[in-house]
Amino acid sequence: MMVLFWWAMIVGFKTLARRFFAFVGGAVGGDSSDGWEHRLLHSADEQIPESVDSLTDEMERALASERASATELVSQATQRQQMLNDAEKAVADWDDKARLAVDKGRDDLARAAITERQHAAKRAESLRDEIARIDELLRGYQVEIRSLQTRLGEIYRRRSIAAARIDRAENSARAHELLNGNKWEEALPGFDSLDREADMAEARAEAMTLGASHSFGRKIAALAPTVSALTPLPSVDPRIKAELTELKARMANKG
Repeated sequence: MMVLFWWAMIVGFKTLARRFFAFVGGAVGGDSSDGWEHRLLHSADEQIPESVDSLTDEMERALASERASATELVSQATQRQQMLNDAEKAVADWDDKARLAVDKGRDDLARAAITERQHAAKRAESLRDEIARIDELLRGYQVEIRSLQTRLGEIYRRRSIAAARIDRAENSARAHELLNGNKWEEALPGFDSLDREADMAEARAEAMTLGASHSFGRKIAALAPTVSALTPLPSVDPRIKAELTELKARMANKG
């Protein structure tokens, strides 16, 4: 368990900076490498003073060196722990053999087993001392690695915030120039020309619409006689019909 703890401690910082900047970029807009995050880091690289950049590089190299050394120590601790397990098992085995030899009345074999058990016990004690020294060294690395991680985290945060402020100022200046600069005045004649083009386009469309309306009116007028011929006459009142017949008769008699 101690070995796993140290391993996690050593390698845990490898992706801190990348994850931090990825979080910042995602929080702002989730852009791709051509988006906000890329511009932020690119802008930061251009604006970072040499002293800050040099310090960052040195601390990253120091952290990488500390992690590499600690990783080697973890590997050594793992090997020695396995050797210690084997030595402790040998101690127990030789002790069992010594007891068996005593039960059998073989003092010579018991003395030999005791001798081997003592050698195995010495190896186990030496390995425990080495593991204890390695643990002490790893505790020192733990303190230094954590300190470097904390300071590098502060550097990354301050660099990203400074880069964001620079980016914000540049965008604000660009927006102010577009809203209040000469470009708006220079573009006004273009808007006037665009309005005239729109007026002409609407006039053409209206003329085409009116022409189509007149043509439709002429077609309706041409169809009027046909429609009238097809329309049935209204029925005549019988009294009017009778009076008309009487009138025709009187006129005929006079003639």
